[in-house]
Amino acid sequence: MHFSTGKLFAALGFGVLLFVSSAAAQCPVMPAGFLCITQEAGDRAAANSRELAATKEKVGVLEAALVEKDKNTAEIRAAAEKNVADLKDAMHRTELELATKTGQLIGSEASNTRCLATVDVLLKYARPKKIGLINLF
Repeated sequence: MHFSTGKLFAALGFGVLLFVSSAAAQCPVMPAGFLCITQEAGDRAAANSRELAATKEKVGVLEAALVEKDKNTAEIRAAAEKNVADLKDAMHRTELELATKTGQLIGSEASNTRCLATVDVLLKYARPKKIGLINLF
């Protein structure tokens, strides 16, 4: 069987006409700016729209929680810095008190040593005095 070019174009034209008519039967003429889609595509678009709204809500909640977390972190950081400053101040005061008390202890020990040396000298070099039968020193 041999087809001529004219018959081939006629058959193709008829096929295109059938395709166009079947497509037109499925989707009515739509106004400008609208698109004809299948029910499945419409259902999928509606589900996606609902998921998008839920996701946006979740994102809003998570962003609010993040802002609150950042605020709490800043408060904790400020409290920690204050505590560090307070501890440094207390440590400095303790070091000063330790140095003062150490100096006082050294002074007291030196004074004790001087007093003991004085007593020792007095005991060694003092002449005993007699008052009656009792010796002093």
